[in-house]
Amino acid sequence: MRSAYEFRGLMEEKFAIKLKHICMEQKGHRQGLQNISLTVQPGESIAFLQKDKTQELYNSLKKLLSHSGEPAFGILRINGTVKALENAPDFFHVNASGRRNIYRKGAEHGLKKIEIEELEEEIVAFAELGDMIDEPVKTYSEEMRMQLAFAFIYCMRGSILLMDPTITLKEEAFQKKCQRKLEDWIQAGGTLIQVTNSADAANFFCKRGIILINGRLVEDSPISEVLEIFQHL
Repeated sequence: MRSAYEFRGLMEEKFAIKLKHICMEQKGHRQGLQNISLTVQPGESIAFLQKDKTQELYNSLKKLLSHSGEPAFGILRINGTVKALENAPDFFHVNASGRRNIYRKGAEHGLKKIEIEELEEEIVAFAELGDMIDEPVKTYSEEMRMQLAFAFIYCMRGSILLMDPTITLKEEAFQKKCQRKLEDWIQAGGTLIQVTNSADAANFFCKRGIILINGRLVEDSPISEVLEIFQHL
């Protein structure tokens, strides 16, 4: 039996995410998450690496962390607000302008108009789209859409950011800007979770790596050690 002091210490333990023996089946696939136990601390940047079916892994984690899908077994605890940065075709309303999409997405995230107005100019400045912010999103290049998506999600200031494996930023200056912003945000206690099969992407943003094979955790180490193992799988 734990002492009262040990119990208080347990209750005061700080973490962003805690998974204990989580099992979660991915609809339409034989494997999902299989007996996953791990703790993610505030201020960590973690790459979940899997050679194939990374989109299925991302979908499982997104459903789990957003509480839109319950685990078949296990315990999940989350301290914070989870935001997902993804390259989904329907992330924006393509016939509306970039600026109008800021208001649309803000409302989807439960913000009142006055709250969106307070964030609007910060998002516009971050996205670096100039006058194109008032043009329909259907006229944007894929890179421009990603710049606006990243700006929106970053400025929303969720405490946990989940990155879609299809996220790519090809414009080097904007990529470095995002890296600097994420580093500052992580140092302030933000938590980054990236799902990827790319060693370069994982090494660019993350300090800790987790390798999964068929939904099972097989390695959890500093990113340099994990990538050496991952590249030989």
